Amino acid sequence: MSHVILGKVHKIIFHNASNLFTVMLFRLYELNEKLIFVTGNFPVYEKDTMLECHGLYQEHPKYGMQFVANSIRVIIPQEREALINYLSSPAFVGIGKVTATKVVDALGLDLIEQIKTDPDARYHIPGVPMQKQETIIAMILKANKEDQLVAFITMVGLSMRQMHKIQRLYGDDAILLIKHNPYRLIDDIDGIGFKIADKVAMALGFEEDNPLRMEAAFIDTLMHKCMQSGDSFVDVDVFLDDFDRKHQFDLTSATILDQVLLKGKAFLDDKRLYPISQAESEDVIVDFFLKPSGTFKINLDDINTKIADVEAQFNIEFDSEQKHAIVSFFEDDHIIITGGPGTGKTTIVLALLELAKKVEPPMVIETCAPTGRAAKRLTILSNHKANTIHSLLQWDLETNTFNRNEEHPLMVDILIIDEFSMVDTYLFAQLLKAVPEHTKIIMIGDHNQLPSVAPGNVLRDLIQSNICPVITLDVIYRQQSGSQVIELAHNVLKGEFTADFNQDIRFIETTTTQVKEPIIQTIAEALDKGYRIDDIQVLAPKYNGLAGIDALNHALQKAFNPPDTEKRELKVGYKTFREGDKILQLKNQIDDDVYNGDIGTLVEIVFPYEDENNQNRMIVDFEGNFVEYTSDMFINISHAYCMSVHKAQGNEYPIVILLGFREYGWMLQRRLYYTAITRASNYLICMGEYQAFVRAIERTQLKPRKTYLKQRLMVE
Repeated sequence: MSHVILGKVHKIIFHNASNLFTVMLFRLYELNEKLIFVTGNFPVYEKDTMLECHGLYQEHPKYGMQFVANSIRVIIPQEREALINYLSSPAFVGIGKVTATKVVDALGLDLIEQIKTDPDARYHIPGVPMQKQETIIAMILKANKEDQLVAFITMVGLSMRQMHKIQRLYGDDAILLIKHNPYRLIDDIDGIGFKIADKVAMALGFEEDNPLRMEAAFIDTLMHKCMQSGDSFVDVDVFLDDFDRKHQFDLTSATILDQVLLKGKAFLDDKRLYPISQAESEDVIVDFFLKPSGTFKINLDDINTKIADVEAQFNIEFDSEQKHAIVSFFEDDHIIITGGPGTGKTTIVLALLELAKKVEPPMVIETCAPTGRAAKRLTILSNHKANTIHSLLQWDLETNTFNRNEEHPLMVDILIIDEFSMVDTYLFAQLLKAVPEHTKIIMIGDHNQLPSVAPGNVLRDLIQSNICPVITLDVIYRQQSGSQVIELAHNVLKGEFTADFNQDIRFIETTTTQVKEPIIQTIAEALDKGYRIDDIQVLAPKYNGLAGIDALNHALQKAFNPPDTEKRELKVGYKTFREGDKILQLKNQIDDDVYNGDIGTLVEIVFPYEDENNQNRMIVDFEGNFVEYTSDMFINISHAYCMSVHKAQGNEYPIVILLGFREYGWMLQRRLYYTAITRASNYLICMGEYQAFVRAIERTQLKPRKTYLKQRLMVE
């Protein structure tokens, strides 16, 4: 049952600026003026501010009775002394009790309502200069707007955390902007999609056939289609027919299309219908590569001697293609280096970095990769600090924008991008916006791997367009443990599932109903040999089913981190997290230096009765980086005993257990299994139905991604 309490702020105990979670000591407005703790997501209020709090009482074992507020309203003081104290509080900078007393005595106890009613009015108050009047009026109006926003956000069903993002972006115009068009939240506020915006619109009384609603549904459907398929555009006729079947609006999809095109929310090129973000991203990439070259020429005297010095330094010998790549780096504006595992891509990065250091004047060099683990791996292998692309561009999670752009470009002369096959059209465009004209770009990736999760197939399109030199490395050099994995990977590209299944590679025949036992046995054997659980990665293409990721994570957790009286557990939805669990990060959290695909260990669970903020918390150790998760962030993590191939891309593991069953259906594709196989650095255990692996290797991509970037680069 909801309760209402009235009182004054006594002291702010804790405030988290990122999500507005606040703990304050609150003096109840009653005879004995009892002090209690009030918690919730709300802004900081000054001492002695009168508040009306709506919420529930909750017993906290450590801190006693608390009041959990879901909404708060500032109460204007009605008594003379209280009003004087309010106007002379720290919120009113430069206003002391003497000035506050003069204002109250001159304007009366309803002075705040007077100011709200006529904010432009100014008064003759003896002894109070106009500057101090301005301060009082400004603060009263500011507090009024904040109170109105809190009430509005609560009324439309949004959270206080979402309010913080909205207030940060929209400022004082938040209520006006949302009332005019709640669907703008989809584009402007990260984490708000059509469903949430539509809920707000319905709370505001919008009709189901409101033009803004129809347009938002149209764009949401268009974006969903592209994200689901990876295509940059859809066939307009097919899309319109499908949209009309699914939505019974007053207007036809063709009419709605005209409206979204007129407003610049989509782009139609012949029969190709793009979300505007995809169309603009293609424009940026095309303009970048087709504009007159502005890159500088690097003069490195006696390049062959310098290459020989690097060979001697690292005890390596470059083949002709590798030397071609190095020379091309100095002679050409931008280059692409592609090749499979073991062909020396990383070795070339080492050489380029070493040679670039010898250039005069000194060059500013940046290396980056799409994922955190790929960036860390590049840092270790190249001995040069690498960033994720998001981190390099200073991505702002709250506004989903990049602080590095055309107006604030990167300070970089040479940019090396590793794992480039994973870079999508939109992200590459944002990177190019922030790159100065003179910068040389080296794109390194395996074009046979899976393309990006988000729409586009940038590496394929750039290679096929011949817009810049492409150096293909095809000689295998890696001869140590794991070399048979590399041979299998290259055989897979030929459509052959052939290998010597007895050394680096094993095959275990099993069924979906029995697969858990051999997986558990294989992992147990590896652990007995000294491997850690983090060294072993199970990969599967699908989440559902007996041999799906969810079921296997449950089974592997039970086997290798079972319930223990010494370990705490926390149930989140259908998942149970337990201390000691292997954890997968699902979203970038730049402020915490943890990224999509990172793997850590759950080291501590904190229950609400132990937490001064009265929240469940989980603390995960990412190789010495301890990241804290509160309940609103639990959606950012999952178990990592088994994961999808897409999540593993960009990473390598000493031992990979790869599953293949006919029930995986259309997911049995050569490119996906090639990517999975190349995640194994030492040993690969293929497990499942042999014919399912054969079918996957023989089946090329069922439906190539639809993009038009290659054609535009070639024609324009």
